Amino acid sequence: MDTDLQLSANQATSPTYIFVRWLFLRGLGFVYFVAFASIFVQVLGLIGSHGILPAHLFLKEVGANSSSTPFLSVPTLFWIDCSDTALRFLPGLGIVFSMFIMAGICSGPLLILLWLMYLSVVTVGGDFMGFQWDALLLEVGFLSIFFAHYKWLDLPLKSRDERAKLPAPSIVVLWLFRFLLFKLMLSSGCVKLLSGDLTWKNLSALHYHYWTQPLPTPLGWCAAQLPDWFQSLSVAIMFFIELIVPFFIFVPGILRLFAAYLTMLLQVLILLTGNYTFFNILTLLLCLLLFDDSIFLKLKNYRFAKKLIDASVVRPASVLTKLRLAALVTVVVIMTLSRSVSFVPEPIKELSSALSPWCLVNGYGLFAVMTTTRNEIVVEASQDALHWEPYEFIFKPGDISRAPPWVAPYQPRLDWQMWFAALGTRQDSPWFTHFIFQLLRGSADVRALLKKEPFNGQLPKYVRATLYEYQFTNFAELTRSGAWWQRKYIGPFFPEASLRQPIDKTGDGQGYGDGLQAQ
Repeated sequence: MDTDLQLSANQATSPTYIFVRWLFLRGLGFVYFVAFASIFVQVLGLIGSHGILPAHLFLKEVGANSSSTPFLSVPTLFWIDCSDTALRFLPGLGIVFSMFIMAGICSGPLLILLWLMYLSVVTVGGDFMGFQWDALLLEVGFLSIFFAHYKWLDLPLKSRDERAKLPAPSIVVLWLFRFLLFKLMLSSGCVKLLSGDLTWKNLSALHYHYWTQPLPTPLGWCAAQLPDWFQSLSVAIMFFIELIVPFFIFVPGILRLFAAYLTMLLQVLILLTGNYTFFNILTLLLCLLLFDDSIFLKLKNYRFAKKLIDASVVRPASVLTKLRLAALVTVVVIMTLSRSVSFVPEPIKELSSALSPWCLVNGYGLFAVMTTTRNEIVVEASQDALHWEPYEFIFKPGDISRAPPWVAPYQPRLDWQMWFAALGTRQDSPWFTHFIFQLLRGSADVRALLKKEPFNGQLPKYVRATLYEYQFTNFAELTRSGAWWQRKYIGPFFPEASLRQPIDKTGDGQGYGDGLQAQ
């Protein structure tokens, strides 16, 4: 078997992955579409010139302190232009390109551009773009560049010219994808045990998870009502899937299919009970690569799959292709070793450090420590510092009578960061001061990230933030009062603040907290 290319189906000597790749690339196009669309509607409020963390100020600071080429350490296309127009144009273009990927048009070249464009946004996104699924999308997107074909259309072409046929996918890259899935699942289980968190060790973590996670769903509320014995059993099954099942990925036949089905089942259950954006969809796509084309050829009336497979052709790997794959494997091995082994040679450390900003290989592991209480920040405004009215966020808990929403695969990034901010103090989340400043300043872009604001859009004179402890109600309480949540007051999170001087609506957003005055 060639180390580069998978044999075509009509040779029938080994499994093929032609149709699997076809499905995978279209699914990846959908994930890119969701990711860029999510950013497009939020980007100005988050990192625009009048946003919470203006990207142009970040790049200005990096450029002033950089002694070398800043693009290498801070890789982003926004070095060319970081205006509000550019911040909207790039994700808008990403939406269009991802639709081409879903249509199978120019997949190879466009995947290169989509990866670089998403990396550009993540690089300047600060606290709002540092999530593990952003890193996972970049790692999957980078590998997909080597997995894709480079024909203008990936449909069966009725042509006798062999050059019109699709090249089969690389087996080397297929196994790199499988290793990524193995790493993702195994590390998710390991971090829970290695953290020393008692709730994971005694199997009680799910007693808290459904109502303390960032954005629960209505089914998450229902799951929280299940008996304790069922929650403990669920944790044990989860550990089996995350710690044992990943090793089955490397075993051919029924055990690999077993790994695929169990991992997919876990991802679907997580997707139904919590809003984790496109993370679960992306993991399901990786599970798809544990199958081969024979699974789909068994389906009734799936003639298109056979036509697509028959349209593939085997070509000897060129020297350039072999060099590209050798370089890819080398990078993956070096960066994986530098992350998992304490003692590595200094040159490997330096190379890994230099490549780190490009997010080629990343570490994973959600909920290493389970939160056992849920604190929520309620932001309030006043005109006289006596009577206070709350701001209502679009998705995060606020009004106790509002049901947990369905959000995924869209990610409301401000709502997510509010959950993280509530885990610590305001000093742990410097961006929060900038958020308060822009509310007082009346930034339309920031206000667009909220569902409802006091005083019918009139600018407040004072803003503060208060901390409450939230917990799910039960079926009896929901039926009696209509409340999905119950809460109790904890104390202030951010003191009453006002602007030191009149608002400069023509400014560039500089100043942040310097323009605030605590009461």
